[in-house]
Amino acid sequence: ETPIFLAPFSYRKIVNIYENTCVPDLDQRQLFKVEGLEFELDSTTRILKIDNSYEIELINKESFMMKFLLANKGKIVSKIDLFEYVWGKNLMGDIHTVDVHMSRLRKKIRGYLNSGLIRTIHCAGYVLG
Repeated sequence: ETPIFLAPFSYRKIVNIYENTCVPDLDQRQLFKVEGLEFELDSTTRILKIDNSYEIELINKESFMMKFLLANKGKIVSKIDLFEYVWGKNLMGDIHTVDVHMSRLRKKIRGYLNSGLIRTIHCAGYVLG
């Protein structure tokens, strides 16, 4: 079979590859504690609950980003790792899309928390907590 980027453009083929690489375990709820706060991320509804007090609606990409950050809490996560987890290894794109989505995610969280929960580590990536 011809590699997807050498073949004529096929939207359906790209969507199939994308969905098969980026949509792991959608039906799980995950609980995490970060900086004394309890987070629950429901991947099916894309709702992030903070201390059972606040509910934040996330878009699909933000949900995947938060899931990856929560799974790696306290560790520095590179933009490339985030990009590959959220958008998949088979898609070409601009790495700066991670910055745009991260900015939106931070803005949503900042509406409920005053602290900088997600920090940027210059020339390295992001860290949660």
